[in-house]
Amino acid sequence: IGPVYTRPDQRGRGYGRALLQALMAAEQAHYPGGFALGVEVANPLTMKLYASLGFTETESRSVIWSLA
Repeated sequence: IGPVYTRPDQRGRGYGRALLQALMAAEQAHYPGGFALGVEVANPLTMKLYASLGFTETESRSVIWSLA
């Protein structure tokens, strides 16, 4: 999925979190070993969201997050 964008007037309502949690549940059911997400380093809000959901930074090129 990507890129994902929320209009500024709709931010802060949990849409991104809900979408990511649904994706995580579906992916974990099929791929229990975990998966990775990519985000641009210049996007601190997305990085904060991923971290709050348990992802850890595993690479620093353009930042790759994984949940295992």
